[in-house]
Amino acid sequence: DSIRITYPLAGDVLTSDESHRFRWDALGNTDPFTVSLSLDSGMTWNAYPAVSGDRRYFDLGLGDTLFLHCFLRVERNGQLAESGPFRIQHAADDLEVLFNCPDSMGLAWPPVEGASAYVMHRLGAQYMDSVALTSDTAFVFTGLVPGAADWFAVTALDALGRPSRRSIAIPRPTQLQNCQAGQDLFVESVLSPGPVLLQCQSDPAVRYVVRNGGSHAVEGFATGFQVNGNAPVNVQMTDTIAPGDSLLVELPQQSLGMANNVTNLFRVFASSLQEQFPPNDTLSMEVLRTGNFAWIPLQENFDNEVACSTSNVCDTPCDEVGLFRNAMNGGEDDIDWRVDTAGTQTADTGPALDHTMGDEYGRYIYLEASGGCTQQEALLTGPCL
Repeated sequence: DSIRITYPLAGDVLTSDESHRFRWDALGNTDPFTVSLSLDSGMTWNAYPAVSGDRRYFDLGLGDTLFLHCFLRVERNGQLAESGPFRIQHAADDLEVLFNCPDSMGLAWPPVEGASAYVMHRLGAQYMDSVALTSDTAFVFTGLVPGAADWFAVTALDALGRPSRRSIAIPRPTQLQNCQAGQDLFVESVLSPGPVLLQCQSDPAVRYVVRNGGSHAVEGFATGFQVNGNAPVNVQMTDTIAPGDSLLVELPQQSLGMANNVTNLFRVFASSLQEQFPPNDTLSMEVLRTGNFAWIPLQENFDNEVACSTSNVCDTPCDEVGLFRNAMNGGEDDIDWRVDTAGTQTADTGPALDHTMGDEYGRYIYLEASGGCTQQEALLTGPCL
């Protein structure tokens, strides 16, 4: 009937302002356990409500406290187990990026009570490596590579140099922040193609806006686009773009090489000849090349279609609309045309009966115009004729 504490053990660090689950092992499930905690090296003990004999843990929320010599005691039927000393101390949290430049990043955090110094961590090949020690509550990481998958964290040390729990790691931002590079060209927006192309139409010319976010003028740059894993289309431009200015780029009309009836990954890129921050050079989007083919005369009464869901009609997509296609909500438009039957949900906003069959079993399409559907756009694309 002996008891063995499994958490926390001697030397462990428990973080303040967090809930912890104390654990132990023991045989037998009949008699309850008594759990006590000492915050002063065992001089005094705080007892907690009895724990059922079939449980092997006790949850306790630790407040805004700092104790460096704590012990846990678990008792039952004259059997006793103690664990300690362990510490309850604050950890560094709420890390904030002050700036992010091409080769450096500034990090700050609130002061930690009882901390004498802070260990700075950066993700290495496998682990969070300790790279520096500071007594300040801000630090600048240098020697960074633009686009590298960097993560950073902080560990507070107490007055004796003992570590608290390491902070939750945060990633390096993918964009510049409170910093301007000398040479920094990026694609600001794609004007053409749009999110949907029709198979029966020629592919449009690729048009996009390139902006100079750097502090120096850009004299000539490399640009182009890529579809899925196809070979990129590369173009060398000789234009000059002043700092802060933009340029509309229109490439010659050509086949884009997109696959039909699937979503294609379309990337547009622009880079100055002395580019200092490549991560923002590329703008990606998804393009669907679609379109059913149909012959004239064309007739569609929707009576063979499945009625769309009547739940959350403003937000729930309605994919099947006969020979027609609803645009993608949130990308091309806002809401969908809906296949309905036996009258619309909102009174007097649609027919009570189907036009073709003249009864409640026929189908028709309509736009909901109440609630959150008001002032929303809905695009319906017909087949290629």
